[in-house]
Amino acid sequence: MNFKDVKYKGWLKKEHKMVIINYIDFYQNEIKYEDENGFHGITNNETINKDNIFEDIELLRFSGFKDCNNETIYEGDLLEHAGEIGIVKWYDDLAYFAIETHRDGAVHLYNLGAGAGIKVFKDTEIVGNKFENYDLLRDD
Repeated sequence: MNFKDVKYKGWLKKEHKMVIINYIDFYQNEIKYEDENGFHGITNNETINKDNIFEDIELLRFSGFKDCNNETIYEGDLLEHAGEIGIVKWYDDLAYFAIETHRDGAVHLYNLGAGAGIKVFKDTEIVGNKFENYDLLRDD
């Protein structure tokens, strides 16, 4: 993955809606995003907490990977992989994205890998996200 592959989607906490992030300005405290109705923005003039607009949205990083349908995989996505459903998480201490599943009372990690370029996983499919489909995660 290179710099042009850095992208985000975001969960709007008040609206309970997932959007594609087009622009982030940390200095001006502004985010521009796109949804089914077009382009919008969140600025420090429009938020309840004018000092930190990032409390109104949760940013989710692009993992650098795509699923079997060529859909981009983001942090927080739920994936079906190897017969299990897990959540995509970034692990700072390990410096990689992984699919986290829960089975037999234990946490299992499947490293999504690293390296240059966008990888496509032919055996992995996005089935939802942690906000709208959390019920898909289960501990069997």
